[in-house]
Amino acid sequence: MPQNSVVNPPTPPNRRWGLKLVIAFIVLVVDGSFGRYLLTQYHYNQGTRAYKQGDCSTAIDHFKNITTGNRTDDLTARARAKKAECEMFQTATRQQPESAALVAYTQFATRYPASVLVRFTRGRTSDLFQQVPLSNLAQPQVCNQIERMAAAQLIPEPKAAPFFHACGQTYAANQNFANAIALYEQFLDRYPKHTLAATVKTELAQTYVADAMAKGALHIPPPGRSGNTNDGSTVVRIQNDSREPMRIVFSGPTPRFEELAPCENCRDYIGSGPTSCPAKGPVGQYTLTPGEYAVVVKSGGDRSVKPFSGNWTLANGTEYSHCFFIVRRI
Repeated sequence: MPQNSVVNPPTPPNRRWGLKLVIAFIVLVVDGSFGRYLLTQYHYNQGTRAYKQGDCSTAIDHFKNITTGNRTDDLTARARAKKAECEMFQTATRQQPESAALVAYTQFATRYPASVLVRFTRGRTSDLFQQVPLSNLAQPQVCNQIERMAAAQLIPEPKAAPFFHACGQTYAANQNFANAIALYEQFLDRYPKHTLAATVKTELAQTYVADAMAKGALHIPPPGRSGNTNDGSTVVRIQNDSREPMRIVFSGPTPRFEELAPCENCRDYIGSGPTSCPAKGPVGQYTLTPGEYAVVVKSGGDRSVKPFSGNWTLANGTEYSHCFFIVRRI
């Protein structure tokens, strides 16, 4: 009995060529995608290596090969982020003069505090502080950034205290007395035992006087002599007969900055003050080196109260007394 068999007809030549072309196209697509992946990975790795070494020119060249176009994958996003850091860092390195570079470095470290490039930023600012006079760096636009600079550790420690001092002098010279006072006081809080501390105290007292005069300080007469001291010292006793805390500054041979608590049982006077001291409030007693003093008394609370200022000559072996109260105009 004859057996039936099925014989597949031979594939026509055209179909065989078509199948080969399809297979070749698939291989080409797969190989091309894989090749692009390897190239992308190469550029990312090389760019990241340069980025970590602070070589931003090389890093940017590699990252450009990845970030050109509209790709949104994770690798491209990371490359874009590192490229943006490098571009901002490079912009800072090109700034002139040096004060502008300090501002740009501070802005970079503030925007990218976790960046590996912050280490190189600190190196660049350290070089500037070593090579450039502080007077050139302590420009208002830099001094305005001093807190951020300190927080980012952009001021090398041997230069930090002198730089705070230099910025205080810059503010004072520009009659920005509020900022000068704030910076001098920060200096004394941070560096109370620094060799510049005595100079800063003197300049702080002088700045308080200048600030009071700029605000139209009212005149306070010298205190009355109330007695002699047994040890030959010079003593000033001041009583605060007002409901405001008082800040008292002595600018002279012994710079002093004192606070007097408010008087809870005192009152403000309207139109004119009392004929004598009410003698109700807290008393401060201050021993000073004799000599010429510019004295400022200002409210520690109500900013509408004008400061008072006057020049006092304090003699050796003498005790002086004064009191302060607030007179409000109708």
